[in-house]
Amino acid sequence: MAGLVAGLGGCPAGTNPGAPDGGADGNTGTGLTFSWQSVPTIPGDVGGGASIDEAQLIVRNLRAIGDSAPGDERTTTPMATLLWNGQTTPAAINYPLAPPGLYSHVELRADGGLFDALVIHGHAVQGGTTYPFELEVDGPISMSLPLSLELPAGGSASARIDIDLGAVVDTIDWETATIDDGKLRYEASSSSTAAAALKAGVTVSAPQ
Repeated sequence: MAGLVAGLGGCPAGTNPGAPDGGADGNTGTGLTFSWQSVPTIPGDVGGGASIDEAQLIVRNLRAIGDSAPGDERTTTPMATLLWNGQTTPAAINYPLAPPGLYSHVELRADGGLFDALVIHGHAVQGGTTYPFELEVDGPISMSLPLSLELPAGGSASARIDIDLGAVVDTIDWETATIDDGKLRYEASSSSTAAAALKAGVTVSAPQ
């Protein structure tokens, strides 16, 4: 499996191809917006002597679905590459043409195609020694996240998608990881406990 993607084609987080400037139908509202939050904040500790320095998640077919939004191009992002490290966090994704109404769920797929869906760099302990590590999780991993978010006509609404990357790292037995050139390396398939932890650890919430 390939590691972190450099110069990957597609849509970076925060873009919506074909969306014009301003709100739908000339309204002043900003439409529907989704922000991203890693757990823990990166860089950060996850316990057990492990920490995360950098993470990249490739998301495909992100769709916001509601009573007046079937998940068409107005509320869909074909692909977003999400990167967290000490200098970078993913930009929010905005849908200025999102139709008003109640949004009930968000669908997405962690899928890197020819690349890994998720790559995490950090540090972990094996045999009492701390090593840098690289954890690769393969895709696809499909998710459907329940949501209750009302977008008023001509207005704005926002929600946050939390991704518990610490829970993914916690599934790994670093004593079994391969040491290659001074680094722990672990590859996890889309049916692994690491993939299951990623799927369970992605949630979406709206401000109350």
